Amino acid sequence: MSTTRLARRLAAVACSGVLLVVLGATGAFGSFQTSVTSAGTPVSTGTLLPPSNLSTSYTCNGKSGKATVTITWTISPSTIAAGHKVNIVEGATPTLHIKTPRTVSTDSYTTTSVNTTSVTVTVWSFVQGWSSSTVSTSQAISCP
Repeated sequence: MSTTRLARRLAAVACSGVLLVVLGATGAFGSFQTSVTSAGTPVSTGTLLPPSNLSTSYTCNGKSGKATVTITWTISPSTIAAGHKVNIVEGATPTLHIKTPRTVSTDSYTTTSVNTTSVTVTVWSFVQGWSSSTVSTSQAISCP
């Protein structure tokens, strides 16, 4: 074996050895190993609390037969809540309002049908994909 060939083989072995040391045996041979990563933000196991004290009132809009319903509530005590969702059902038609930031505690809705006799209002708090339980009330309406 020539000295040039021997020198090349020794250089190849030395490079392989360096790779094993630098990358570790698993990195050099492409093996997998388990790793444990920690979340940047801890996830709470708590509950997203709903708003409370939901109340409604209405005023008739002249002689149009329509009404404006005023909706108020006490905000969710959960400080992580992004806001509240307000679902108003008139007849069989739901209307969803999203109220942000979480400190907003009022909404209003004008009926779309003449002589609507009632609306049902449901409110809950939310943050990203989470929702609280709901609070609901019905408001009877009598407008000429």
